[in-house]
Amino acid sequence: MKPIVQTYCARVEDVLPGLPSNTVDGVLTDPPYGIGFLNADWDHEVPPPSVWAEVCRVMKPGACLMAFSGTRTWHKLGLALEQGGLVIVDTLMWLYGKGFPKATNMALRIDKALGCSNRGKKFNVAGKHAPNGKVLPPPPPVGPYEARTPEGQPWLGYGNGLKPNWEPVILARKPLDGTYAQNAMKWGCGGLNIDGGRFGDGRYPGNVLIDEEAALLLDAQDAIRTGGQQKNGGPSRFFHAIKASPAERNAGLVLPNNHPTVKPIALAEYLARLILPTQRKTPRTLLVPFCGTFSEIIGAVRAGWDEVIGIEMDEKFYRAGQARLIRWCAA
Repeated sequence: MKPIVQTYCARVEDVLPGLPSNTVDGVLTDPPYGIGFLNADWDHEVPPPSVWAEVCRVMKPGACLMAFSGTRTWHKLGLALEQGGLVIVDTLMWLYGKGFPKATNMALRIDKALGCSNRGKKFNVAGKHAPNGKVLPPPPPVGPYEARTPEGQPWLGYGNGLKPNWEPVILARKPLDGTYAQNAMKWGCGGLNIDGGRFGDGRYPGNVLIDEEAALLLDAQDAIRTGGQQKNGGPSRFFHAIKASPAERNAGLVLPNNHPTVKPIALAEYLARLILPTQRKTPRTLLVPFCGTFSEIIGAVRAGWDEVIGIEMDEKFYRAGQARLIRWCAA
């Protein structure tokens, strides 16, 4: 059966009240992290409990939700989910090796506070965005910053943050209607697709996901620790999902995809498959609120969901998502 994808270019708060209760078998979402990323208006706070109460209402009892979040604010999202009526089941860790450090040089800050106008040499950081939304390449290597005041001298080599190398993915569930068995027989959902999530040589899916670069680094460290005697294949035995490449982000688009937090399609597909209910006569429906440029929708279609409902309020992201959906799921 060809999957049905229904999308809305609108606010999540405006669409959800029109959806019937107890009709959605799962939710996959990449909501605002609430970190004020690039000073975007939509990222000042995580979605409040009222939004998740509506999400919970449309979910069937036992239905699972996967939500990406940020390392600084996932506790806020978890609390909002719980206050909205959902139960936290687990938190997955998506590790990647290509995060960009955005720390501020403490010695430089002190020098500036004391009136030094010449910024001198700063930390070599990347991840800045050009006006067209593209991520700029890392700047060329620079030498160490030289403190310009006695007060700044002791703070050479100090910063105010760490390099980001992981993101949480919260796994939650709507409360069951009875036991797991009773809920599954009545509502057709409530379990995780363990066999569908196996990888490699059939390993049981875990709550740690790593990208290719992180896997190589961890394998190298493990080889040193074990003297090359890695009996179980090293850390790379965990599921791999590299960060979305420019080619993946922009496939099917005329203009560059300037969404700041595009998730890799392979990761979205894997998570969508983990919460996919067993095959049945009636359609299995996935809700994707805050769907951005549709990585989660594309992943859901490729994972085998029968119906997908996506909601995105930003028109330029929505139009880019439509084009990406056609490109990746043309068949």
